[in-house]
Amino acid sequence: MTGLQALLGLHRTFTCRLRLRFGTWNWTWRSYCCAASDAVLAPLGFALRQPPAIGGNSLDHRHPRGEPAPLAAHPWLQWHEDASSLKKLPVHVDLVISEEPEPSFSDIASLMV
Repeated sequence: MTGLQALLGLHRTFTCRLRLRFGTWNWTWRSYCCAASDAVLAPLGFALRQPPAIGGNSLDHRHPRGEPAPLAAHPWLQWHEDASSLKKLPVHVDLVISEEPEPSFSDIASLMV
């Protein structure tokens, strides 16, 4: 079992438990389901981040010219921006399995829309 399958299984477990507990039309269900999605899918977003450039100092938040960096360059503010973008994640996540050896990006995009 891969890490992605484990995360999706955990997400499905959370949503099923919340659906049984609160029902499907209750506003509490919706808010807890979004929180469960954030809690399960957030580690995946941080794990898939690209590593910093080689030779760069991660503690130095200044531009090469010596000017102060914009506010979003600070790691805490970058995390805050990522956390606020998690609200845009869908509540329902499916795993698409295709018989093609390598599905194209346009095929996946058409399925998502």
